[in-house]
Amino acid sequence: MQRLETREREQDAKEFALRYERFDKLEGEQVVKSTVGFSMSTVNKIEEVHKKISEGSITHADLAGMLDSIAKVGLVDYSEKGSSRLSDKLGVEKTGNPRQDFAALVQEVMEEDELSREAAIRVAAQRDPELFRQYRSAPAGNPVD
Repeated sequence: MQRLETREREQDAKEFALRYERFDKLEGEQVVKSTVGFSMSTVNKIEEVHKKISEGSITHADLAGMLDSIAKVGLVDYSEKGSSRLSDKLGVEKTGNPRQDFAALVQEVMEEDELSREAAIRVAAQRDPELFRQYRSAPAGNPVD
């Protein structure tokens, strides 16, 4: 029973945090996802804080860590325009091999945003959707799998 409650708290925290990956905006009378949101490292911090609130174990340091993450990274533009700018900012030099280029981008995102490999792959795909498309259609031998 306790494992089920823990899993439910974790799922609730993940769903809550992902609401801030891209913000909602009003277009006409419809609410849609914008191209702007928090970085994945900030979303991960929000998830951690949510879990700790649910457990009743949140500290001032936890809250400060989340706010510091928001202040440090700010908002991220996940649109293609933003993607190109962010990829350039990370300094990924393209080799012409989509598998190597995407692996390099994932590594840069992991280091820059302090993310797990899984989260970095997701962020890298959002930051450079064209490179991700090329990576997915390139022959096997992927260093990121």
